[in-house]
Amino acid sequence: MRRAAQFIFAITITGAFASALSCSSPPTDNPPPLSASAPPVPAQKQRIRIAVSALEKQLHDRINKERLKHGLPTMRWDDALRRIAARHSKDMANKQYFGHTSPDGRGYSHRYLQDGYACGVTVDGVLRRGAENIYRFSPDAGEDPAETTIKGWMADKEDRKNLLSSPWEREGIGISIGPDGIIYITLNFC
Repeated sequence: MRRAAQFIFAITITGAFASALSCSSPPTDNPPPLSASAPPVPAQKQRIRIAVSALEKQLHDRINKERLKHGLPTMRWDDALRRIAARHSKDMANKQYFGHTSPDGRGYSHRYLQDGYACGVTVDGVLRRGAENIYRFSPDAGEDPAETTIKGWMADKEDRKNLLSSPWEREGIGISIGPDGIIYITLNFC
């Protein structure tokens, strides 16, 4: 009998102890203080709102200002090139890659043909069927996306050459924003 009483007592104590451990204190508005060894929680990057069509036109205007600074004629806006560029930007954003060639191995000349867009411009003695600049970045609050993009293109030798080639007469700019907030920009020339 004594053994049974000890067994019941042990079960009661164990149950009370387990019950006490499973209780939680009511939530408070004040979080517990961080210990000196706890790593700081990184601040989330503030997402900025982008008006895509306004940014496309703003980039077009800034590109033409750069061309005028270098004594070049301005380029006309081309809605067909904009649609081609926008589809490529959207494809990069959706599939999370960055390149002139899509994962299925197709470049801008294929995208022009797929859309029925014909381009033939002689650049440095070579007949070109178009050209393309791309840019990708995650903007910070207070950052001017148009300025950041133009600076990035002007800093890249090939992109700068495309921007400042006199034979290009038309351009279309298409922008897509990925689910992670990354901005993808495609500029197509003819």
